[in-house]
Amino acid sequence: MQEAYVSSYWDDMAAYIRGLFNATFKTNPYLERALMTGITRVSRESIFSGLNNLEVVTTTLGKYEDCFSFTFGGKTDIYNPWSIIHFLDKTKTNAYWANSSSNALVNKLIREGSKSVNLEFETLLRGGSLEMEIDEQLVYSELPQKKKAVWSLLLASGYLKVTGQRESPDTDCKIHALALTNREVKEMFESMVRG
Repeated sequence: MQEAYVSSYWDDMAAYIRGLFNATFKTNPYLERALMTGITRVSRESIFSGLNNLEVVTTTLGKYEDCFSFTFGGKTDIYNPWSIIHFLDKTKTNAYWANSSSNALVNKLIREGSKSVNLEFETLLRGGSLEMEIDEQLVYSELPQKKKAVWSLLLASGYLKVTGQRESPDTDCKIHALALTNREVKEMFESMVRG
């Protein structure tokens, strides 16, 4: 879906996925239950309109926090299984996960981001954190216009982690303290910025 957005064939891909989900999950007489995983829930795009009884669990909910990714002791860095397997095989740290897929959307959002997005991104690269409201109901067409959509996508994609949260005094939303997930992600972004 991200590639479709970046490469301008979003409408065609959304129509295809809508039909695929309907045939696979709703009208399939051989399927009783299914688990779908992905990094973002695409809201208001009618992709899930043919499905019933969906439970959406996002990165800011603690429901399955002990089931996914790896954390080490008192450390807050998170490493995924792909990186762990490659580290054990090669006995060397490297940005394995960061190079396992296209980072085109992230690159585009940062490259074309506003001055404030770029300044906040610099804060992250220096090891700092940002306080942001997160919108977990992403709409791809709103990514360029909504500042918090960029940070929401980076969090959902695993590039950022939540290091703390507090209630907003002005809204019913939570304010999340966000930082880069780990050294691997920092090195990937540094390479992206140099490029």
